[in-house]
Amino acid sequence: MNAGKKFTMTHIMHYCRSQNWVLLTVPWANEWNCKRLDVSFNHHKESLFDLPVHSKILLEDFLLKNMSLIKEFTGITRMKFANDVVGALLKELQILANNDKSLIYSNAALQRERLETYYETPRGAKERTEKQTNKIKEGKTKLKNHVGKAQNYQLKKDEFIEFLQNVKPGSAIVWRSLALKFNLRNRNGNIPQNSGQIMKVLAEINGIDTSKLNTQIRVSGRDYFQRVRRAKMRFCPKVSIPTPRPVRKLQNEVKEKIQTNELYIGEKIVPKIFNTNKISPSGELEDKHITVYGRKIPLELIRNNMIQEQSELIKIRTDDEYNKMTEDEIKVAFASKFNINVPGTKEDLKRLERTRHLKLWHDHSDILNHTYISFMVSTMYNPNLYLTNQEYCQKFPDRPPIDVQATVEKPHLYILGQSKSTDADQLSYTLSRIEDLKQLVEPVEIGGVPIFDVMRVFSGDGPARQFEAGQQRGGNFSCLCGIPSKEHSNLEYALGFHPPSLLDRCEVFKGGCLWRRFSLTNPSPFSFSNLKKEDLLDELEARKVYLYHLNRPQLVEKLQTILHGIQRPPALYCSEEDILDHLSLYEIPACEPLHDISNVVQHIITELPSHFEDKSVEREFEKFSTATIGDKNQIRGSDARLFAIKLAKFALSLYNEKRISLDILELCTSLVEITGICYMHYNQRSPKQILRLYNQTFKFSYLCKSIIGIPKKMTARKFYGSHFHSLTVHAPQTNRMFCLRSIIPEQEERSFGDLRNISLQTSNRQCGKVIDNAMLRFINHQKNENKVDYTKIQESIISHQAKLLPAFGDTIFSIELLRNRPTLFQKHCERIADFLLPGENHWWSFDGKHIIFHDGPSRPDSCGEPMLQHFYLTTSEKQATLLKETWNKCIEELQSGKLQLPVLKVKLYEDGKLTKVLKNEGPLSADEVSVEGDECPTTSSTSVKELKISYWHDPLLKAMLSTASTCISGC
Repeated sequence: MNAGKKFTMTHIMHYCRSQNWVLLTVPWANEWNCKRLDVSFNHHKESLFDLPVHSKILLEDFLLKNMSLIKEFTGITRMKFANDVVGALLKELQILANNDKSLIYSNAALQRERLETYYETPRGAKERTEKQTNKIKEGKTKLKNHVGKAQNYQLKKDEFIEFLQNVKPGSAIVWRSLALKFNLRNRNGNIPQNSGQIMKVLAEINGIDTSKLNTQIRVSGRDYFQRVRRAKMRFCPKVSIPTPRPVRKLQNEVKEKIQTNELYIGEKIVPKIFNTNKISPSGELEDKHITVYGRKIPLELIRNNMIQEQSELIKIRTDDEYNKMTEDEIKVAFASKFNINVPGTKEDLKRLERTRHLKLWHDHSDILNHTYISFMVSTMYNPNLYLTNQEYCQKFPDRPPIDVQATVEKPHLYILGQSKSTDADQLSYTLSRIEDLKQLVEPVEIGGVPIFDVMRVFSGDGPARQFEAGQQRGGNFSCLCGIPSKEHSNLEYALGFHPPSLLDRCEVFKGGCLWRRFSLTNPSPFSFSNLKKEDLLDELEARKVYLYHLNRPQLVEKLQTILHGIQRPPALYCSEEDILDHLSLYEIPACEPLHDISNVVQHIITELPSHFEDKSVEREFEKFSTATIGDKNQIRGSDARLFAIKLAKFALSLYNEKRISLDILELCTSLVEITGICYMHYNQRSPKQILRLYNQTFKFSYLCKSIIGIPKKMTARKFYGSHFHSLTVHAPQTNRMFCLRSIIPEQEERSFGDLRNISLQTSNRQCGKVIDNAMLRFINHQKNENKVDYTKIQESIISHQAKLLPAFGDTIFSIELLRNRPTLFQKHCERIADFLLPGENHWWSFDGKHIIFHDGPSRPDSCGEPMLQHFYLTTSEKQATLLKETWNKCIEELQSGKLQLPVLKVKLYEDGKLTKVLKNEGPLSADEVSVEGDECPTTSSTSVKELKISYWHDPLLKAMLSTASTCISGC
């Protein structure tokens, strides 16, 4: 403000109301009009500022429509009021204009906007300058004196005059440099801002002919070029519109704040040298070496920032409250919150309620034609630590409702660095990550209450999970569970696989003798696939496999089969330091629903039209495929969910016309249900939902095999690839422990789009400076509370479309499926053994023709057993062991006649041999039959001996592999 009191918009509104008029801002209508008091004045300004509007438009509109308001005042009152109104107005305009767009403005763009918005146009400046020059020439206006009296300045006058007298005519002189050289000072002892102008006038006063100097900047060595400067826009005479500070000053201030860590962009880590070249001034080609540093925000700082952001959402119970709890209250707390019937101590309860679980994500992407890696950290929603949506509304009744889970799981940028996609480059960040993991033993505090953090889970796309787990990239063992890629479509075989724990992976890697060659500091030279034949024989011999008669390619294949794709230890286990205590709960799920759903939906829409005998139906499905997928190589996760709903609606319309079969409709609707369950919130988790996902993924997988079979538009390996396998096999397994929505990295994936836009529009593209610029702007972008949440918009569109579909009922399987594919259905029953143990008419029933699972919307969420499991109480490995024990218990009770199972018969195996076939004694089948020495059909080329060396111990799989081994030996 140049004059008057610094008014806020509230002050101005009160003043305007006293004058019987108000200024109403309506950004979407570009109105700044004088309104009478009969217009409602109860609107809060934030409710009016819904859309970001360019400030220049509003300023021009304001100047055009409200000039008459200022005429009511005169003199200094007029100037003060005008200046105060414009200043407050400008502040509001900047809030509007700087919503999201300001964060991706380059310095040059900001300077251009500053000149275009707050200064007159170049043409207007030129016309004004010409008029002023003509008035001076005509004597109508005197030339302004910007210097004042010469006696007001002090300098080394004699030395200055002597210097100029010795200067040759035509020499180039920088007057400001002379002011510094001869110590020019004003009466306050400071260097004047126009010191160069003053030095020139002082030289002329002392008889120096300045026209003979600086002839290079004058026309024909005589007349100076007329300098045209753009003046500030004026609201009224003598009152100009306040302008933002110049970008140069802003840059200097930002640099100072970065140096003092007031603006923190992280610490430098992992220096990498990149080689380039340039042409020297002499014309020679020279090599140039550039050191590029990554940036890391220490995990401890991120944890503290997250605890501050989540402070209003955390349930805090003080030590005094714990001390006052009775034993009965402790029992109730363990039973109600954690489903634990055998309660622990107060300290156990305190530790459970004060533990926060972290999720890690990283990925590669292209920024300015170079590959960068980004790490992000977020917390996982836990209703025992955080408020529910209902509790938030009760605690803050005056606030609008929010999605607490989405707020809690907001990701924070952890590491950003330039890196290739090779293991060697990515592992260079491991030591820095391990340093932060060691700090997890120290809790963060909120209100004096300690909160303990645990690194719980990693989430990312396929290549990221393969790197983190030490799995090979693609190839014959692309999935973390270790199943051969060619067996993804073999459902009987695939349904028996469970992902191993990270410790199990380390044991397999260290099962031989060559693992000692691996080093974190130099990991690239070591690879099991690059070993010589002698080394391969030594490695296999150390693993008790003797195959001296095979050649090298065969030995490599055998070793890969034993390793099941494991190439090295998991990333955080590569260090020689002992950090197992910090990673005791750390897991890498074998599925990631975001990319799995996107690819499966795209493959179904693309492939399904080729499998109709009716050509008219085929043409309509082709038309639908073209309208949705078209020629897109990839589709977004939100688009895939919407396309699945549209596909189900389209299939329903054709089914009602009796043009397609019920199986095709169920294929489409099951995909919609799978997608819906994967995106359910934590408060929607229930045993029924877990059973539903098992049943729907099973139905979807066998319908794909029966309807599509061998794909025609793509290879079978692509259609039944890792995405299909992960979604149908591992998504239900992961859903037992985790809310799948919590491990969907949708917000993290969007971050690369922001980083890419920031770098594209604001950086100078120089190697080594992109990271600092991106870190600075992205961190502030994360803090911006005014940015649009596109997730809510997408969720609203998808949910609205999903409501147009009819309600789905219970999952039903025909008795024909049990007769035709008994082994397949047995594998499905083994995966849901805990739902079968309560017996018939609890979670399932039989109507004489169909097996009906009680998992529809009208059924209760729970029948008592099994209890809902949570990631903060157990691990996936323990769950897999418990599920296997439950199936064995089901078999025992089936043999004793205490339990009925929804199967016609059950095959029992021992050491890979089929030893007994149990026929159901209930309404489904008849007597028990014992078959010794029988074997199951061939399904894989992996031998039982090799399987024993690894960590997969499924009896049915052993039998399948035993048959395959026998067939190979016979050949």
